[in-house]
Amino acid sequence: MHPQRKPSVHPGGISWTNLGDRLMPIRLKLTLHKHGIEAAELARAVINKHGDPVSRASIYQCCNRGLIPEARCPDFRDQVEAFLRERGVPEPEIATIWEFVPEGTVVPIHKRLRKAERRRADDPISETLKEAEMLTPTTMKHFKLFRNPFLDDVQDDRDVFMSQSHTYAHAAMMDAARNGGFVAVVGECGAGKSIMRRKLIADLNAEGDVRVVLPQTINKGQLTSDHILDAIIMDMDPDARIRRTREAKARQVQRMLLESSRAGMRHVLVIEEAHDLSVPTMKQLKRLWEIEDGYRKVLGIVLVGQQELAARLNRQTHPEMREVILRCLIATLDPLGRDECDGYIRLKFERVGKRVDEVLADGCVDAVMARLTTRQGWSAVYPLYINNLLAKALNQAAQIGAPMVTPEIIEAV
Repeated sequence: MHPQRKPSVHPGGISWTNLGDRLMPIRLKLTLHKHGIEAAELARAVINKHGDPVSRASIYQCCNRGLIPEARCPDFRDQVEAFLRERGVPEPEIATIWEFVPEGTVVPIHKRLRKAERRRADDPISETLKEAEMLTPTTMKHFKLFRNPFLDDVQDDRDVFMSQSHTYAHAAMMDAARNGGFVAVVGECGAGKSIMRRKLIADLNAEGDVRVVLPQTINKGQLTSDHILDAIIMDMDPDARIRRTREAKARQVQRMLLESSRAGMRHVLVIEEAHDLSVPTMKQLKRLWEIEDGYRKVLGIVLVGQQELAARLNRQTHPEMREVILRCLIATLDPLGRDECDGYIRLKFERVGKRVDEVLADGCVDAVMARLTTRQGWSAVYPLYINNLLAKALNQAAQIGAPMVTPEIIEAV
């Protein structure tokens, strides 16, 4: 006889049946592991009332939390038991699969998750996590969200999450802008480099005494010293007539910077995608940075780029760049730590008027950390990937009718 069933209705009007008062693994999980059966196999064998296979996440919810999707699949248990009989599982063992695992029992990680860990040994970011996923209307309604926490999520300064490394990078950028420094901000794709650049410009514009020069050439690999001189002239005086020869243009830039500096203004040149800059262009940046008014540098330089920029600024591998490397401070945007990841996720939901504990079950932050970290310890816990991972997990939870996102759902996406 099946254990007592406790039906409940969760957000979205979707019912689950709870096997008991606790939400914890049941023996079905041990049985699947013992007989080498993957969750995907079981999911394909169980058909819901609409004629479709149940999702893997439904199997994970069942195995790990004792939740049965009987609203969508009334004969779920009977189908599971029939499948296990076909796979040769003994009848006495089948009779115990709906019991909770005794506390203290070591519950193995499912084979599929071990395979996923091996696939992520070198790169924990699957191709799917590199692509943003929209929250569906069903998901928004299911979790009672009125705004997507992960889409256009930075509208003002209050939306910017500052980890320890982000705070240091921002301080280094501001110092370079105000005191004629030379700094390179380096980070992986999705680490928040563009947000740091936007925050820098917003903060400088609010102060009003630093003029920002931002070259608009899209392909930074084709950005030359001439293009940079043009950008300085156009951003400082849009109506100025740009001289034709390189010597005349360089003198024009130097004169404009000195006159503006003596009038009390400071200047900073900000270049994104700086990892694409050529070696000659990087060397010319150093020449610009050396323009002085007495003891004072009149132009700060901020380079923003991916990890290739840090490799370019390595004196051992690029000795021809030593005159730039010795003068350039490198600020790296590190992966978020556990507490920083927790704070980042809380901020995302709080900014759309939602408490995180209404959406994510206990253990989800640790699941995010684990999902985005290799066994060797390489971490990709960056804002972009956290956003994409959680968006997929929310959509999956809504699809199967789970009341909250669980660690198992995060592991499965």
